[in-house]
Amino acid sequence: MASNPQTAPADDDKAAAVWVDVALLREWSQNPRKNQAAIAEVAKSIRRFGWGAPIVANRRDGEIIAGHTRYQAALRLKLPQVPVRWVDLDPADAHALALADNRIGEVATWDDDRLREVLQELKAHDDSLLADLGFSDSELRALLDDISPNDVNWKPVDPNPPDGDDIETIECPHCHQTFTR
Repeated sequence: MASNPQTAPADDDKAAAVWVDVALLREWSQNPRKNQAAIAEVAKSIRRFGWGAPIVANRRDGEIIAGHTRYQAALRLKLPQVPVRWVDLDPADAHALALADNRIGEVATWDDDRLREVLQELKAHDDSLLADLGFSDSELRALLDDISPNDVNWKPVDPNPPDGDDIETIECPHCHQTFTR
């Protein structure tokens, strides 16, 4: 691994992203974000749609600031290069940006009615599009069928459910609580 990833001309500082050898990047070892569960979904998204957002990395040492999951997905896909937006930050600012990037994204919420409309439009156009959006099958079913956990037919998941094929488990897209019916 290179100790200084600065291999591109200074004009790259003006570029939104440049293609970089994946070996020039390194993960932030103290990253408190647990990304493992999302890697497969991100890999599916990259494979289907390409790169929607570059990895953000510190030019000083190649440390990833934003995009750890995209980086892991790229490794899983065995991609030799990834799009990177280089920034030049001292380590404290880089780590603060990493936390802010993840936390601020969690503050946003969904307009469920609009989301449902968009999902219905995508499904009508090509239902295979729904497979690579990051929503579970149960979340999609709940959104598209307008299922509410307050419906009297729903009850929280029993941690020791009886055996049987007639039990269906669905996760609420609003509160992420799991329900059976």
